[in-house]
Amino acid sequence: MQYQKILPGIFLSRPNRFVARVEVDGAEAVCHVKNTGRCRELLVPGARIYLEACGKPGRKTDFDLIAVEKGERLINMDAQAPNRVFGEWARAGRFIPGLTLLRPETTFGGSRFDFYWEAPGRRGFVEVKGVTLEEDGVVQAMTAWFDTTFAVPGRGKYRAAYLYAVATHPEARGRGLAGQLLAGADRIFREWDIPAVTTVPAEPSLHRFFGWNGFRECFVDGQFSAPREGHGIRTVSAVLKRLTPEEYRDLREGLLAGTAHIDLPQEALAYQAGACALAPGGGLYALRTPHGRAALCAEGMECGGLLVKELLCPPEDLDWVLERLPGLLPRWSFAWRTPGGSHPFGMLKWLDPELERSWDWDSTAYLGLAFD
Repeated sequence: MQYQKILPGIFLSRPNRFVARVEVDGAEAVCHVKNTGRCRELLVPGARIYLEACGKPGRKTDFDLIAVEKGERLINMDAQAPNRVFGEWARAGRFIPGLTLLRPETTFGGSRFDFYWEAPGRRGFVEVKGVTLEEDGVVQAMTAWFDTTFAVPGRGKYRAAYLYAVATHPEARGRGLAGQLLAGADRIFREWDIPAVTTVPAEPSLHRFFGWNGFRECFVDGQFSAPREGHGIRTVSAVLKRLTPEEYRDLREGLLAGTAHIDLPQEALAYQAGACALAPGGGLYALRTPHGRAALCAEGMECGGLLVKELLCPPEDLDWVLERLPGLLPRWSFAWRTPGGSHPFGMLKWLDPELERSWDWDSTAYLGLAFD
């Protein structure tokens, strides 16, 4: 990716989020700002900026503001640049081996994704996003998120941003920066017509923090453990079949068809598969049961054992599966998670007022894999 006809300038003011007053070649001009974020810590009067001369017929402005200097750093202001860079990087073969198709701005169901891709035997979607708060040249707070779908039987499917991480620099805590960052992310999500945000607090005390920031309890699961003593290894002919992320997603969605839940994209499950592969015996699996099939995700724990962090199966087969797991997963820690429990797990925030008003907050849903 390369810009053409770059000119240095001085930032003067920003009358609205779309345009800025700048000084270029000793004269004042109005330019288009290619970023709708406020960026108040960057766009300060007197800041040195960089403009791209456009000169396209019919345009109201002759320049695009694409970058600004902050101390010794040059910071991108072009919100379209990350997608263009990713597109070039992916087409150069650095994303998925054997990529055969990369299509931008693709609609699927009620959602629009930055990219849709295909490769032999695989396909998926990609969102290119990030939000960071920087002060005095130091990153003070950050958040990361990815796209999911909130599937609600009888109501439909809704695009939902899953907030994977919110972190604040230790020396900047207590100043409300994380809350400001979440509020800024909400504004971005609304601009992109994303009606819901979900998150899984990393520890019980954080449920209160997210509650202060508009989240409410919604997602529950069952978290169980059993003593290893007294559980012999049952000799059975059952076999665990290792699944690809795409196969696991298809099986998972079939087993959760009647349950309000988060439908995870294939890329998220590919990430989960990579985390599982770090421990011997870890992985995404299927198991044939008396009344259908079971899906289970086994991930390593600090103790060296395996946590079955998601176990999905016909309810009448649960005991049958648990009796056989010690023989199928020798490193299993006798800890597992399933839908249908009462353990508070994840939280939901509706950004669409109508959806928020009509939602039954006494109901619960299943989030499942939280990449914790």
